[in-house]
Amino acid sequence: MEFHDRLSMDSKKFYLDLLDSYENSGEVFPFHLAKTESFDKTFVINMTGTYQLVLRGSTSKQYQEYISLSQSLMQKLRSVYHLK
Repeated sequence: MEFHDRLSMDSKKFYLDLLDSYENSGEVFPFHLAKTESFDKTFVINMTGTYQLVLRGSTSKQYQEYISLSQSLMQKLRSVYHLK
């Protein structure tokens, strides 16, 4: 079984959460790089960097939306229940 198949056996979870739990576990899945003869290290480094930027940007934007909505909700609840 390939590394990514073994990691994502629970398909209902977000892949990055699965990676996080794998990194924090003691379990080791064997990883085999396919087609090593045509591996382009520079291309992989560039693609990984781009992917990191996309993930970082999307998660921080989603988290900022959550903070804004949470603050708005807390203000409304405080005014309804007369809390400081």
